[in-house]
Amino acid sequence: MFMQQNEGYQDNIPAEQGSGNVDQARQILEQAGYTNVAEGQQLTTPSGQAVAPLRIRYTVGNAIRQSTVELLASYVRPLGITLDVVPTDDLGGTLTSGDYDLIVFAWVQSPAPFSNAQQTWLSTSESNYGHYNNPQVDQLLNEAATSTDLAGARDMLNQADQILSEDAYVLPLYQKPTFIAVQDSVANVRNNSSLDGPTYNIAEWGLRASG
Repeated sequence: MFMQQNEGYQDNIPAEQGSGNVDQARQILEQAGYTNVAEGQQLTTPSGQAVAPLRIRYTVGNAIRQSTVELLASYVRPLGITLDVVPTDDLGGTLTSGDYDLIVFAWVQSPAPFSNAQQTWLSTSESNYGHYNNPQVDQLLNEAATSTDLAGARDMLNQADQILSEDAYVLPLYQKPTFIAVQDSVANVRNNSSLDGPTYNIAEWGLRASG
């Protein structure tokens, strides 16, 4: 819901998510009734069906995302899970069609986190590509977007964030760094990693006094 530099940010990801703890992951699967939870085996559901390979997709030519999906494939192999890495040259089409089992992509945050949250997570939003649907989350997002109490709205977004995180709908991996270069003679230029970009305060730019 928020980036680390945003007021209201909380780390709501459960400790076990993304920890890389293979033994704990194996225990979770076995307690749920899965068998053949081991490398070289094919994970089997509680009803006895083999779990087919899952397709994980990324944008072709993006080296960072390629490395990410290849690492993920290696991390789940000890659990009897096979990830087939399949690049796409049409990320938008792949997302909207749902032609994937897992996918690595990025959101660029809007400066307006409340409407941004509705666009990304609301069950009726076309940008909710995985069709996540939780009435409690919908209610919190809608109330936060219309609230005049800023602190209360932030709290509601974090409540929704906690539910989303516990449902393991997505796993945030990292915030991509942004870079900006500017001549020393120009003042008041600051980076901005949101959709507005570094020109968000262009009216405040100016040349420094010489000498």
